[in-house]
Amino acid sequence: KHTTMGFYADIKKMPEYFEYSRQFFKRWYTPDNATIFVVGDFDDAQVMAAIRKHYGSWQGKSAQVTIPLEPPQRAPKGTDIQWPTPTLPRHAMAWHTPATKLTDLNAATRNVLAEYLVGATSPLYKELVLEKQLCESIFSFGGDRRDASLFTIVATLKDEKHRAAVEDAINREVRALVTGKLDANRVQEIQSNTRYGFLMGLESPADVAVQLAWYTGVLGSPDALERHFQNIARVAPRHLQDFAKEYLTARNRTIVTLSQGGAK
Repeated sequence: KHTTMGFYADIKKMPEYFEYSRQFFKRWYTPDNATIFVVGDFDDAQVMAAIRKHYGSWQGKSAQVTIPLEPPQRAPKGTDIQWPTPTLPRHAMAWHTPATKLTDLNAATRNVLAEYLVGATSPLYKELVLEKQLCESIFSFGGDRRDASLFTIVATLKDEKHRAAVEDAINREVRALVTGKLDANRVQEIQSNTRYGFLMGLESPADVAVQLAWYTGVLGSPDALERHFQNIARVAPRHLQDFAKEYLTARNRTIVTLSQGGAK
């Protein structure tokens, strides 16, 4: 529901929320809720002296908040969005999936699954984008999140008339997963490419620091990045099949279509 930049009404009320911002700071900017990463060529003793100087007297405990869980989806959902100006049609299919954790392989499996289903080497991509050219693009997003999130496949269609064929093709590949029709060699290639591609992106100390901080923020452990990629290496074809059986079901699916038309 939130817009990209937030709501204008909230921006206008900001002067009234100064005291609340101070409370927010005290609740969450605490030593037990922070991790410091130092990356690059540095002197250990100087760094530790600076950390003790600036953070040594820091006190406080972060607040404990109970976040209500969304109830499980029990039946298929869907909606259509009519876009008032010229645009290519979109077709999005999304399934609820668990939060990212280091204690199971769900997150690692989801990462491999995204590439397996709609990556550049996938049968779906070759069929819909390269060969039949029904889609301008097809991709997946969802990523690693601290909370439960959606595993989503989005197809940008070249023409509205291709919508049914594209949905049928996606459902066909999901059914193949569920029935265990997997290419084990492709799974291994995706794992290798994922790990190698990620490492190639760590070109500077800033790149390393950002990734370390991101995975620690999501997973809560300073060694989360290393452990997450260890989990990716452990993913086997059977994990993709089990994941699809449990989560990529019709009752757990939401379909959103975007078409060119009048605004509703």
